[in-house]
Order: sequence, then structure tokens, then C-alpha cells
Amino acid sequence: MKKLLVASAALLAAVALTSCSASTDADEPDPADVVTLSVGDCFNDVAVEGDDAGAADSVPIVSCDEPHDNEVYYEFELPEGDYPGVSAIEAAMNENCAREFQEFVGIVDSESDFFYFGVQPTELSWNERDDRLVQCAVFEPNKQVTGTLKGAAR
Repeated sequence: MKKLLVASAALLAAVALTSCSASTDADEPDPADVVTLSVGDCFNDVAVEGDDAGAADSVPIVSCDEPHDNEVYYEFELPEGDYPGVSAIEAAMNENCAREFQEFVGIVDSESDFFYFGVQPTELSWNERDDRLVQCAVFEPNKQVTGTLKGAAR
């Protein structure tokens, strides 16, 4: 199974809800709060350094017709209860995202040129925001794509 949970530029886009500053450059897309991402949204990576590496609370959503880094292709809710821990969330993410990857891309993840990762709740967002949402995003390593990857079958 092909999965990417850490050490990816795409993962720097969003995995946790922490603070980062938004760009004020007029040419940059407006950042969207990670919790407002939806299936079908395309977004670009953000670099977060230091203690917050791998975490962001906002990402620049762009039209999928424009070059972009990632596309949200599936989402699901984790069950209510106490925070299950990173390992349990990652196991649920891998199971669901891999299954839906094949449905979305048209080929199993182990044979694809693309990878996936999950935008997932942290213990803080779980407890303070009742965050149970896991979103699966697909990307092509080291390059932006234009258009949706739905049905790309590669």
C-alpha cells in the first residue's frame, strides 16, 4: 500500500490545527481554514517551520483548473468518544483513503503515480472543536497538476 503520512511537502499543507500566518500578497489566493476544506477542493502546500513543521491551520484553496498541489477526494467522520490517538486515526485514514483512492483515481494506490495523505484531527481540535473529520487528499510528488485527478488512472 502506498501512503504518505510524514516527510512530504503535501503533508505540510495541513494535518493539524495550529497557527501560521497568511500571505498578504495580492497575487496569492486567500487562505482557507483547514476545517472548511471540502471534497473537490484543490489547494496548495504551505511551508511551516520549526516546532509547527507538518501543521497548518489554513491553506490556499485554488481552482482545480489552475496548477495546484493537492485535491480533496474523500472525507469521513471518526466515531464519537475519547481521542483515539494518532495511530488509530492513521489506521482509519489509511483504510478509508486507500479504498476511495482507487474509486477516485481509477487505479489502486500501489500502482499509481499519485500519493495520498489525510488531513486529520489533532487531540486539541478533537477536544476543543469536536473535530472528527478526516479528509483524504491526492497529489503528484514534486509537481503541481492542472485539472482534477479523478479518473486519471495512472
